[in-house]
Amino acid sequence: MVKLEEHKHSTENKAIERMPLPDKVYVPLSQHIGKACSPEAKIGDTVLTGQKIGSAQTHVFAPVHSSISGKVISVQEWPHPLLGRAAAVVIENDKLNKLVSPQVTRPQEEIDRLSADEIRRAVFEAGVVGMGGASFPTHIKLTPPEPVDTLIINGAECEPYLNCDNRLMIERTKEIIAGIALIARCVAAKNIYIAIEENKLEAIKNFRAQEGGLTIKVIGSAYPQGGEKQLIKNILKREVPSGKLPFAVGVVVHNVATVYAIYEAVYLGKPLYERVVTVTGDCLENPSNLLVRIGTP
Repeated sequence: MVKLEEHKHSTENKAIERMPLPDKVYVPLSQHIGKACSPEAKIGDTVLTGQKIGSAQTHVFAPVHSSISGKVISVQEWPHPLLGRAAAVVIENDKLNKLVSPQVTRPQEEIDRLSADEIRRAVFEAGVVGMGGASFPTHIKLTPPEPVDTLIINGAECEPYLNCDNRLMIERTKEIIAGIALIARCVAAKNIYIAIEENKLEAIKNFRAQEGGLTIKVIGSAYPQGGEKQLIKNILKREVPSGKLPFAVGVVVHNVATVYAIYEAVYLGKPLYERVVTVTGDCLENPSNLLVRIGTP
């Protein structure tokens, strides 16, 4: 672990803002580990916000959804942050933001009746993937191949400039706790921890006020504390063998942004078509934490 100079002061106290919708989005058909999706929308089609526009015939993938309503004007190769270039569906915004289905919070009693398989199905249909960096399809991670006894929620966010997960923990505490309960039901974990770095005082305070059956682990602020193997060793003193996944030592780890996306998928029926990002640096007049539609150029 190394202690990096932190630059979180520019955005740590700034509430999440919704970024205005762009004139066009370039929605990648590869947003996950696994096989890239094939387009399910063709040039000239009118699509709605949250409409599925990409799918694949394989086990390891997550469906892709439109992040705005409008007309498909192209399906083309486009710059991709990991692959260099990848196929993307280009959609022109009609400025109406029509949703494919209403997003109304389901009653808690209805949520309580859901089976683990129904939760996994909702997460799959919403296209939720790991949002801490790995982009592993979340519905698969909710189906451990072997028994697990511990669930760790990763709120470390050790990168020196980022505050997007921090702001989610501060502003969406109850929703994250509801998402944690859904995960725990799927993986049957007896022990649940949320790891929060010591520099996130407001997030720690909020979770302590809501704690319930959740154990809060306040950890040192160091890099790469947010790596799941490092987190497991820090909290449980278990070492994941080289080439193995946390399942091998009875653990599953989910990032807090993923947990929030799981909450939205199950409670609201909302696909993953936007996420919070921190846009910061000395070159900016107004560093911010922004809720941005996927595919925004």
